[in-house]
Amino acid sequence: MRLGEGSGCPLAFQVVDAACAVQNQMATFDEAGIDDQYLDEIRRGDAFTV
Repeated sequence: MRLGEGSGCPLAFQVVDAACAVQNQMATFDEAGIDDQYLDEIRRGDAFTV
């Protein structure tokens, strides 16, 4: 969008609106009913050290 007449601005506002909607309306694991018990082992220890 390098036309120089502000044609990218309306597109940018739509992208920002969509990002805000996703952030505000995203469900948590509990709300979505996702079982995250498989993450307990990773959360307990230092699983990222080699």
